[in-house]
Amino acid sequence: MKRNLAIITTAVSAGLTLVFIILLLCTAFGGLTAEDFDNTLVKTLLFVFSGIYAIDIGVAIYCQSHKSINAKEVQVAASSGGSVKVTPNAVKNLIKKNVSGIDGIKFNSCALVITETGVQLNLSVAYSDGKKTDDASAYLQALVSDVCRSELDLRLSAVNVRVTGFKSTYVPDPETISRRAEEIRRSVTRTEDEKTATDETPAKAENDEAVTDDSVKETVGNETTKEENTERATAETISEDAAAQPSENENDTIVEKE
Repeated sequence: MKRNLAIITTAVSAGLTLVFIILLLCTAFGGLTAEDFDNTLVKTLLFVFSGIYAIDIGVAIYCQSHKSINAKEVQVAASSGGSVKVTPNAVKNLIKKNVSGIDGIKFNSCALVITETGVQLNLSVAYSDGKKTDDASAYLQALVSDVCRSELDLRLSAVNVRVTGFKSTYVPDPETISRRAEEIRRSVTRTEDEKTATDETPAKAENDEAVTDDSVKETVGNETTKEENTERATAETISEDAAAQPSENENDTIVEKE
């Protein structure tokens, strides 16, 4: 049904697209004018075509997003004399007969679907007696594929197992659970310690940088003070020399006079 619906939506979409293209070309090249569209009938038709086109696009998107189709019958052989088809009911009876004989597995339902990769079978079962899901499902997939190929000549591209019920026989071991819980607790504590150490590292680095900055500032300050003292001592020496020079000049003048 979905395949036919997809064909119909494609045809309708192509027809409406062609109509709109013709109207656009006629308007662009002067065949139609704006006054020709100023008509109640024309406006109504345009609205109707637009609505049909929108619905058609929505249906096409739905068909594309739901590509699997429930099969009413599947062709397994074809020749010049005719074809051979099997129905989902025949497949269901065959699978039910073989699955129901397995201990711990209850058959619920099955369905044939057609996809892009081929025919798939969706199998719904329930497990009991503590069967492991992966082991039991793998066994069912192999069994169903072999039965359909051997009895009906139906080759399945995939067998999808859906577990709708499960009876557990699991009994926990207190010692094992306690040991694993202790391992989890230790791993959590270790993670918290690592996080704390990671948080403390930036703070320590900042403190080291602050101490380094203070040491640099102190060293620079000491060097600056030392330079200032040296400059002050040099200035005082120069002043004393300048003060002593006039006395020597006066003595020289007295000697010349004498």
